[in-house]
Amino acid sequence: MPLPRMPLRNTLISCLLGLCSFIVNSAETTKTLTEAEIDHFMASIQGTWNGRAIETPVGPVGYDITFHSCSSNKIAGIAELKASNHHWQFWRSNNALHLSFLSTFRGNQNPIQLVASKAEENTLHFYAPKLDLLTVTVTPFDQHIDLRIFHHQQPHVYIRLKNSNQSIAGAILAKNKVLACKDL
Repeated sequence: MPLPRMPLRNTLISCLLGLCSFIVNSAETTKTLTEAEIDHFMASIQGTWNGRAIETPVGPVGYDITFHSCSSNKIAGIAELKASNHHWQFWRSNNALHLSFLSTFRGNQNPIQLVASKAEENTLHFYAPKLDLLTVTVTPFDQHIDLRIFHHQQPHVYIRLKNSNQSIAGAILAKNKVLACKDL
């Protein structure tokens, strides 16, 4: 016996109610960052970090980075790896926190632009509006930072940065800041 046909009006109402329910449920799990939270995040990542990309497609890799204050609205760092450089720039605009990420692997010069979409406990979630297959989470702690990169919602890279107590020579630090802070 065939199913009874719902009138178009009832079908549209059902779809609209389902969409509203999805939006309400999404809003409950998404938290917009406050200016104070952005300020705290920007302050917490500044400094020199000894790091290791623990999980990568090519195996573990050293991942040392120094995050510099480029301006009151931008913190940037560059990890100089053997195969490429990774540029991380966190910046604020229009009451939102953004991340520009550039890997120069195979000569790439096109950064990926991400936006903080939510904060859960101590973790910030970033998504790429123009590249929906990529998401990044950043979890700063007192003595380390966890960076996780997901490709199609699957873990792709896991980086752990540990707070370094080392001082870096002024000339090296200045050169690193110039490279890290350049516009992507």
